[in-house]
Amino acid sequence: MRVTAENKGDLLMEARCGNHSLLLDVPKTWGGKDRGPNPTELFAASLAACVVALVTKACVGKGLDAKGTHVEVTYDYMQDPLRMDNFRVRIRLPHGIGAEHRADLQKAAESCPVHETMRGRPNVQFSFE
Repeated sequence: MRVTAENKGDLLMEARCGNHSLLLDVPKTWGGKDRGPNPTELFAASLAACVVALVTKACVGKGLDAKGTHVEVTYDYMQDPLRMDNFRVRIRLPHGIGAEHRADLQKAAESCPVHETMRGRPNVQFSFE
């Protein structure tokens, strides 16, 4: 798997993911101009999208209509080192999906690969060319 990001000038970045392209900007406090999500927002969006996809897949597998399933991710910025922490994932299910399904849907949500990656300490190696 491969994703690339390139500085397009003026703190604007273009990320390429397969056949798709996304523009990202740095936060306004860093001199950004709000031309796209910042990298930490995109990271949190990846978690939210992954959870909603897996909860939806689990609902469909149970014959439940998952349209309207909504996931909200909130988090805190921490210092020393600067990082994201204290993630809170709130899942709002459509009407008609009762509490009897929650345990299975919780398990589906927690199986999200983004979440699983966050649970460990992934190996990240940096090199310069």
